[in-house]
This record gives sequence, structure tokens and C-alpha cells, in this order.
Amino acid sequence: VCMDIPAQYTDSQSVFAYFDGAFPGEVLEVNYVVDATEILDMKALYWKAVSKREGLEYNLSTPKGQAKGRPQHSPALFGSCRGVAKVDSINYWQSEQDRLAAEIKAAQEAPESLAPRFCAVVVFKSKATATTAAQLQIGPATTVFFRDLAGEPEAVNWPRISMKAEMAPVFSAISWGMMVFFVCFWGAVIAAVMGLANLQALADTSAFSWLSPVLDWPPAILGLIEGLLPVVVLIVLNMLPVIIMGILVKLERWHSLTVTESQFQKYIYIFSLFGVFIFPVLGSALLTDIQNIISDPSSIPTILASSIPKGGNFFLILITLQALFTNSLELLQIVRVIVQPIFGLLFKTERGRRKTEAFGSDQSFPDPFATSAVIFLVGMGYSTISPLICVMSTVYFGLQYLFQRYLLCYTKIRPIDGGGIMTQNAFQQIMFSLFFKTLVMASLLGLSSSYATILEGLLFPVIIIANMYLRKKYDNVIDYGDFEEIRGTEDDSSLTKSYGPKYVNPGLKPLPPYVNLNGVASAKIVDDVENGKVEEVEMPVLQMDVSTDSSEKLAAAENVEPQGDVVSAADPGEQEVQ
Repeated sequence: VCMDIPAQYTDSQSVFAYFDGAFPGEVLEVNYVVDATEILDMKALYWKAVSKREGLEYNLSTPKGQAKGRPQHSPALFGSCRGVAKVDSINYWQSEQDRLAAEIKAAQEAPESLAPRFCAVVVFKSKATATTAAQLQIGPATTVFFRDLAGEPEAVNWPRISMKAEMAPVFSAISWGMMVFFVCFWGAVIAAVMGLANLQALADTSAFSWLSPVLDWPPAILGLIEGLLPVVVLIVLNMLPVIIMGILVKLERWHSLTVTESQFQKYIYIFSLFGVFIFPVLGSALLTDIQNIISDPSSIPTILASSIPKGGNFFLILITLQALFTNSLELLQIVRVIVQPIFGLLFKTERGRRKTEAFGSDQSFPDPFATSAVIFLVGMGYSTISPLICVMSTVYFGLQYLFQRYLLCYTKIRPIDGGGIMTQNAFQQIMFSLFFKTLVMASLLGLSSSYATILEGLLFPVIIIANMYLRKKYDNVIDYGDFEEIRGTEDDSSLTKSYGPKYVNPGLKPLPPYVNLNGVASAKIVDDVENGKVEEVEMPVLQMDVSTDSSEKLAAAENVEPQGDVVSAADPGEQEVQ
């Protein structure tokens, strides 16, 4: 994938000549990106017209709809108030569907009229050549532009690769600015939450003496408030920043959706590191010994070092809830369970039913990876102090493995292949966890023995040097693959030839063969026809055109004969289905 292409390269032929000069005979195809926003808007209107017409056809097929007769409406804005004549709704949306299909086809057949976006996808005959082209500097400095290995065809982030280079730092700064805001602001939120976990300690201080009646509450209630409630509130509150950062990261200039997911995982991890771990530890320490801190501020380092073991119970409850409660909610997919029946009442057509079933079915990796990294950090940090946390961490990872595997195999889909890009983030976060474990042990040992602190501190340079060595040795292998392995593939054109047409802007992809999914017909329809995954239907498709009279409906539904690769109905008004 090439971005920020110089202005002299404005079409596929010029980019093809540029790379063919550097790699003669190795370029298979070039798909230059143009501004297809208007075509995408027309496609959205096209599918809106399809859904409207099919919904009206379904309503007309019901006894209630037949009693009302054919639906009519005024197509103009506030047409009923302005006295605009009403039209037949089914015929109107059918004409809109036909008109938009013709306009989309005409626009797609003249891509030269669309404005260039100065980015392209170059398909080579072998992976070795593509890997080389993505890393080498080609040509003079004035024609060097951003190049990287593209993701899978479904993973190309078409709306963002055409973003101008000057806008990329702006959106990145917005995301990082919001992240800094959340990290700073969330300190006050976590302090309030940790106040619940230390009610009795706060009630003993003069500043919070108004909480003294809390000490008279039953121990069971105090135990629930101080033990369970803070963890539940923390989990719920931490969802808000994750949702907002998920919206912002999609606005950044990443050429692949897998890279976007990787960046999102980093944001979630950084926020969770502060919001789930650092702030709760600091908040618990400061609130527990607030009286000593007020009287002797110089004791803060000692108090912080000695308070780390006291947070073991809090994190034990946190990991237990994540292992048993959060994992179970994800397995149950409670949102889909609630939403799908509601959508089922609203959307009666076959198309609406499929959209309802697909709601929330995408498998997302950033959140599970980030949460697992933070739990690994807690488990490592407290492995010596509170061994029971190791047990619950193991239970968490075991259930996470089983649940994620079940979801991915049976109830969710992964529309894009990330190629293991998350493992690079996971490695860095594991190394940070080792570093933090050493820091915790050095702090604790420093309370009793300076020699033990020195010995523990010797592990710091070992971890840092090991991290630098492994990153230098394997970062490029993770990003581009092992060149010693892929250079043996002299010509993969038989495999890559099918990739070329897939790397096309969605706006330039032709509309799939139309299949009537109004839900009136009783025949089975192959799902992959609409998605363009197959080229022909292996069985006749029965459909009912309710725009005809009732006497003609049965004839249209029954008299369907296969004709080569096209299945057409006896009624000449029926749409042909490939």
C-alpha cells in the first residue's frame, strides 16, 4: 500500500511504470485510489431503497396489509402538508432502486472522472518482491512516499488511506490528547471509587469524621461495600473511555484495520494500566494512611512501598470478577440476547432478519488482549506477595482461552485476518510486567535490606537489554516475515492473481446481483450470492413479486425455470437472479 504519492503519479499506469522500473516484470496489478465518496453515498441510498421496497412488499403480503391496500406516500419533503400528489410506494422505491443502480454503474465505468487521492495498492507476483518493495528506498528523495505491506483485502482502511498527510498528526494528537485527559481526570474518579474500599479508614480520620456512623453498620454490609462494590463500579466506569477511544482511533490515518486494532489495543492498555492498576494502588495507599501523610509528608515513599501488599485483596476480587463474571457475560453475549428480539419485531424481511442475526457478531481482539495484559501485570506483580492471585490469574486465562475459542468457532466471525499483529503489543506488555515485578520486589526488599534491593535492582539492566535485543532481532520479522523463507517463492502469481481485483475501492466494486429478500417467498436463498462470494446459484430461487395482482403472484412463484447461469421467473417483471 502506497500513500502520499507525488502529484505526477495520478493513475494506475504511472504508478505501475514507477514500480515496474524498480522491479521489472514483477508488478502484477496496481489499483489507484480515487475519490468515490459520491458513489458510496449512492450505494447507501440504493440499499435504503431496496430495504424500503422489500419491507413494503412484506407488509402488503400480510392480512393486515392486504386489508389496507397498496401503500402510498408523498415523495416530497412535507409533501402531505404541501398538497403534493401521492404515489405508489412500492413502485416509487423500485424506480429509485433502478435509477440508482444505473447511475452507480455509469459512475463506475468512468473512474477517470473521479478525483485522485494519491494512494494506491500495488500487487506483486511474489511476496518476496512485495516485502522488498515495502522496505527499500526507491528513486530520488523527491519521489519517496509511504510504503508498507497491505493487509488482507477486507482489512484495507479505504476511508483513511486517502487522508492527506498534513491531517494525520492532527487526528493522532486528538487521540493522544484525549488519552492524557482520561488518565489525568480518571485519577479523581478512581480516588472516589477507592474511597468506597477504605470507608472504615476514612471514618477514623478527622477530615472524614462525618462517616463515623458507617462504623456501626453490620460487618456483612461493610464487607460488600468495601470489597465488591468498588470493583464493580471500576469495571463499569472504565467502559466509557474505551468506547470514546474506539471512536477516535478509527479517525486516525492507519492504512489497515488490523493496524487500527493494534493501536486501539495500546490505548486500552495504557488507560487500563492507570485506571485499573496504578491509580487504585496509589488511591488505596493514600486513603488508608491519610492521617500519617498529613502529619508527615516525607513518609509517602515508605507508605507507598508498604501499601502495595495491602492491595492484594482488591486485585484478587478484580481478577475473580473478570474470570467468572465478565468472561461469562461475554460468553452469553447478553447484548445480542436482548437486542435481537427487539430487532426481530422491527424487521420482518429476510434481509432484516440477516442483519439482526449479524448484529454484534464481529470478534474483536483489542479489549481481550489489553485486559489480559493488565491481569498478567497484576499477577506478576503480586505473584510473590499474594500467591492466591496467581491461582485466579491462571483460572482467568484458562477460561478466557476456552470462551474466546468457543465464540470464534461457533457464535462470532472474524471478518479480517490480523496475521498475529497483536502479539507484538503483547510481547512489549509482558516485558513491562517483568520490569514492574522487579520494581515491586526491589521496593519491598528495600524496606528491610538495602543489599537485597541492590541484588534485585541488577535485574533491571538484564530485562532492558533483553528487550532491546529481541526487538532489534524480531521486529522486522513480525512486520514483514522472514526473508530467508519467502525468497524461495519465485513466482506466486497463480495465488496473487486473484488478489488484484479484491484490492479495489468499495465504491468502484459493482453492485452484487440483486436477490429479492422481502421474506414473502418460502424458498431457500443462498447467502453468499448477495455477498458476492459465489458466482452462481446451485438451486432455483423462488420469489414473489407482490407488485402484481394476487392472481399473478402464484404464477410468478411457481413458474421458475433455470436457464443456464441465470434463474428467471415467468413473469417478465421479475428481476433476474444470477
